[in-house]
Amino acid sequence: MFNPALKQLGFSEQDRVVIIHADDVAVSQASIDAYLELMDYGTITTGSAMTPSSWFPELARLVRENPALDMGLHLPVTSEHAAYRWRPVSNPGPDSGLVDEAGYFHRRPADTARRAAPAVIIREVEAQIRLSLKLGLTPTHLDSHHGILYNKELVRPFVVVARQYHILPVLMRMATMGLPAASPSDPAAPNPYGGVDLQAIRDAVESVEETAQALTTAGTPVPDYIAGMPIVVEGDRLDFAKKLFSDLQPGLTHFAFHPTKDTPETRAITPTWPGRVGDYETFMKQELKDHLKNEGIQLIGYKALAALMPARQS
Repeated sequence: MFNPALKQLGFSEQDRVVIIHADDVAVSQASIDAYLELMDYGTITTGSAMTPSSWFPELARLVRENPALDMGLHLPVTSEHAAYRWRPVSNPGPDSGLVDEAGYFHRRPADTARRAAPAVIIREVEAQIRLSLKLGLTPTHLDSHHGILYNKELVRPFVVVARQYHILPVLMRMATMGLPAASPSDPAAPNPYGGVDLQAIRDAVESVEETAQALTTAGTPVPDYIAGMPIVVEGDRLDFAKKLFSDLQPGLTHFAFHPTKDTPETRAITPTWPGRVGDYETFMKQELKDHLKNEGIQLIGYKALAALMPARQS
């Protein structure tokens, strides 16, 4: 079925329309710099920020001063890195299940989902949204770090909160992800899907699809597909990216990846830094920019989709 949001924006049923989305912005200064440079270069259209991370106030300042920037929130309720951690904004107690013995988010999505009640997680999501608004960053959209808000107990409450703040919730047509058979059990191991809890997403496919369809029926834009750059790529990263874009189907695709610049901080945060730096370097190449044009890929951001949301109900 032709995506009604694309029809409203004047695209045809044959158009391949892509939101190129930088995840994990504000985890480091280098991630902010990569986002800004790629936005200026024209090979990304949006990004989403980690509110609890230490560089978020600086990002909020930059967005306040540059209102044309397209920036959402990449809502985390996990903190996966071994030596670089962040804590909940809502300051829950040690019995909340949301934090480990040191007071940080759990490293594994499965631990958060098992130990923290959905209501506790949703309160944290609200706290992150309120902090962003307090710092003057009104997000264009909301999406989920590690995909945890897409599990079957959380996806509907997540959408309810997004509607309360009149911010576009990003839902994926999960059945289009092409999920592998299993996810790594070691949180420190490189995960080609950036640490997403793949099993939880498999279990939630039906709930997410039903919620996405309800949003579409109500007039809220929803992407048709999810694609993106794995953290670990075999072979040449530029060729891999070009093939991904060539293989896209007509419709609206959310294309996620994790660009950052090569700095000592980047290297210290995670052993997966080569893939993240490779994302930035690949999308700064003229060859990729030319490939997008030659393939007829149409780029849009979430600002355009957020403008199509139904008016806030009084």
